[in-house]
Amino acid sequence: MAVGAEVFGEVAGDYDDARPGYPPALAEAILAYHGRVPRRLVEVGAHRWPPR
Repeated sequence: MAVGAEVFGEVAGDYDDARPGYPPALAEAILAYHGRVPRRLVEVGAHRWPPR
């Protein structure tokens, strides 16, 4: 039986093609908070943007 990561690996390209990019407002909010482009960022999650 395949584990989740193995199954996801089979469709990762499809996911990447279908996943929407981040809205410009998110980058603007990061810049406003940080004052410059940060050297590192973390993934903000797989939530719908904007939230329902």
